[in-house]
Amino acid sequence: MSWSPKPRLLYTMRGFLIGAYVAVTFYESVYARASKSPNMIVYLADDIGQINTDLYVASGTSMPNLKAMARNGTVLDIVWSTPMCQPSRAMALTGLYGYQTKWWYQANFTAKQTVNLASFGTWANKAREQGYLTMWIGKMQLTFGKTKDYGFDEYCLWRWSDVLGPAALLRLYDGPKCGRNDLTSPYWYAGPLVINDQFIPTNARTFGPLVYLDCMKNFIRRAKAANKKFLIYFADDLCHADWNVTGNCQNDIYAKMPILNPQGRIVGMTQGTPEACYKFLDTMLGLVRDFVRSENLWSQTVLLFSADNPAASMGKKQVNRQDGTRVPFFAYGGPIKKRSRISYAPFSFADLYATVLDFIGSPPDPTRKDSASFKNLLTGRNLAAPRKWIFSYYDHYRMIRTKDW
Repeated sequence: MSWSPKPRLLYTMRGFLIGAYVAVTFYESVYARASKSPNMIVYLADDIGQINTDLYVASGTSMPNLKAMARNGTVLDIVWSTPMCQPSRAMALTGLYGYQTKWWYQANFTAKQTVNLASFGTWANKAREQGYLTMWIGKMQLTFGKTKDYGFDEYCLWRWSDVLGPAALLRLYDGPKCGRNDLTSPYWYAGPLVINDQFIPTNARTFGPLVYLDCMKNFIRRAKAANKKFLIYFADDLCHADWNVTGNCQNDIYAKMPILNPQGRIVGMTQGTPEACYKFLDTMLGLVRDFVRSENLWSQTVLLFSADNPAASMGKKQVNRQDGTRVPFFAYGGPIKKRSRISYAPFSFADLYATVLDFIGSPPDPTRKDSASFKNLLTGRNLAAPRKWIFSYYDHYRMIRTKDW
């Protein structure tokens, strides 16, 4: 029997064509998924518990913008961070619990924390892989690495520079500071403030959160002009108590909040109270909403709002009751389902990772088994709870609960 190459050639060509078809189909599927993915704004408030927001119970503080956005989105009730800010932020960015990252503590309060969190990768790294432009705004709070290591193209941060160390940065700042740690305020004077490696001079009329808002606006305009999707991590200072840098250097006061005219200019100040801060946080959310609307981007943008931990008076650092871990959460914009009821599906801060990846069209990350995507629940495609239990921790304490406790 003579050997003929023709059948083999035909088989090879057929295999090539099938492989090419599969590859093209896969590429088109990935491209379609990425092209439909929305812009993302992850807005993280500071020291806000559920009881402070007027979303779950009557708090006594009117927050009409927050309530209107939540009413036109989806609200989650059983939401756990950790009782302190840095472990919460570490969990939210990486989708990993402390037993994996070793971020059980406040890094700036203990020598036990020495792990560079950026080495684990964040949802911002995944967003850049999907072609997003990314920006970190507000507070850094993680003390290790550079913002680009965390996956951010740009940054607008208080007390952080990728190119200057803390001491060199503080030498550039001529505003009020006090104590051996050179404490400064994130509110009035708002310094030292750095935007994309450039130190920004500030004065007594500079209010940090409004600078962050301008950074967000400029970034979104640039992304829109470049026809790029954007992801913003807006880690606001509101409503952490202020360091009394012009007084006795105690952090048990609240800064006075600005009073804005219809054009957004500062025309006065409120008294320094928690309620005034909650109201101004509500104003900030309204300003974010109105700007994105003015750019005709809400149909293509999702905002996820939460907080790192409750206020000190409402359970911060508490491990013997869930008031120390329970924070607000709502999703708004784009494909988010408008719901008349609150969802009681348990949500862990670790779930932010998988949820953001799902929204931006990034494939699931098999290394983040502690993170569950809530995209289907938030968009109304599947209202079943993605997980049955949630877990939290601080220092050597551990907490766990289910939907029914």
